[in-house]
Amino acid sequence: MKRKKNLRIKTVLFILLSLIIENTIFAQNVINAEFELIAEFPGNSTEKLFSFYTNDYESYAPLGPLVDNKGNLIFFNAQDEMIVFNGKTFAKKETEDAHTNSIAYMIAVSSNGISINQSKMIYTYKNGECKLYELSDDKEYPVQYVLFDNAVLFIEGKINESFIVSFENQKNEIISYSNISEWLEKHNYELRGTNIFFNNQLYASFSEEWFEDNLIYGRLKNNFVIIPDENQNSPSKFIVQTFDGNNQLTLNMNYSLAKNCDNFIVSWGIGNYGEIYILQGPDLPNHTRNYKSGYGNVKLYVVRNHLKNYGVLNDDRIRLRKGPGTNTESLGTYPINTGFRILEKSGVKQNIGGVTDEWIKVRLPDGTEGYFFGQYIQNLYDGAGTKFPWANVVK
Repeated sequence: MKRKKNLRIKTVLFILLSLIIENTIFAQNVINAEFELIAEFPGNSTEKLFSFYTNDYESYAPLGPLVDNKGNLIFFNAQDEMIVFNGKTFAKKETEDAHTNSIAYMIAVSSNGISINQSKMIYTYKNGECKLYELSDDKEYPVQYVLFDNAVLFIEGKINESFIVSFENQKNEIISYSNISEWLEKHNYELRGTNIFFNNQLYASFSEEWFEDNLIYGRLKNNFVIIPDENQNSPSKFIVQTFDGNNQLTLNMNYSLAKNCDNFIVSWGIGNYGEIYILQGPDLPNHTRNYKSGYGNVKLYVVRNHLKNYGVLNDDRIRLRKGPGTNTESLGTYPINTGFRILEKSGVKQNIGGVTDEWIKVRLPDGTEGYFFGQYIQNLYDGAGTKFPWANVVK
């Protein structure tokens, strides 16, 4: 009798532990990347599309990828030839555009392809075409800047000297500080003091201090930013966080794909939803004074399991609750496309308006925690209604 009772207790404890593990998996601050193989280019192909070089001083991998508006991935090999992956195959594409390959060198790229280099040449990449905007030499441009979909905000030491360079309607227009608030409001942003908000969430700031140790390489679809570590050849981790550096999630890359990790280089790029593309080349010989090159099998991966931890609201005026249920205190209502971090499943289901779903605990960019009804949450990993270069996730 006592043995059966102990068995029942152990069974209950096991079930509770399993539930705890399932519900807190989203709340982890460090996760490991899951590499999903999209395609492979065989090394025995007669066409040598991708080349990787290394010696004891430096290394080279194809530049990119960029993601165009059709969902194609674009790389550039050592001869600055454009390689396009259309979701199924790799192919070389002839182009007369002298600027297209330059965008692959850029530090940051906005969601629709605006980037800027240290010489303050600004590139826009839209509809598969790259355009170059050279800023006039008679003006100094600050090193701190924020990318918008159609503009670049340059941050000056004195806020009232900051300005926006806009590229709307194919024009190169300077927006002075006195007109910035009006421009932001027109584009659904809001200026509050020194901070810029989008959907009541911090999008950017005029604070120079934030830029000292951070460079934004990309944004998730819900406006969280994603930043790699200092290793340009093969970042060992990416940090997903709010613009002000809080609410961090570390994504460890763990390149177990390569046999020779001491001499391993990849091409990588961040897509429009915050997914990370990895082009893995062949293992190269140990470092030597002379260049070693390889054309072996090239594998294209996507890493996107970190997106399971993030979501947006798919409807308007959705109420955030203090607890998992309509009988708990309301913390306010939020507009469609409000972004947040998903912390855990509550295990509590409810029927609202004829729909039964679970309450999900979330954390907003300002640190507010509460519960949204699951029906109104769009998980970024699911990507419903989006076109990716891989098969969509089936719910």
